[in-house]
Amino acid sequence: MIYRHVRLEYASSEALFGFLALSALAIPVFEEKVVRQIMLDGARKRIGPYAGSLLCSLLFAWSHHGARLVFLVAFFISLVLCAMALKGVDTIQRSMFHGAYNLSLLAFEAFYK
Repeated sequence: MIYRHVRLEYASSEALFGFLALSALAIPVFEEKVVRQIMLDGARKRIGPYAGSLLCSLLFAWSHHGARLVFLVAFFISLVLCAMALKGVDTIQRSMFHGAYNLSLLAFEAFYK
């Protein structure tokens, strides 16, 4: 399996565990803090909640570059996470949703590709 240029079929169990921990814990917390807490809050104050959500989601999807489908799915997931942030869902809860989504992508790639 290849995920963001990492060949997991040759990885040791420790490396695989570390990769899964990063994908499910560290990366979602960082992205939720930066994108939905800092960027969205700043954009919301300057251009409003809807335009701010669109802008943040476009930047988020662009940072997850790949095929068009990857861009569209990342954009949609980001819109959902922005809506959650605007409704008052805290960073940890959004990070848990984001981490579960990341793990589901890894499971899909591991078992269905």
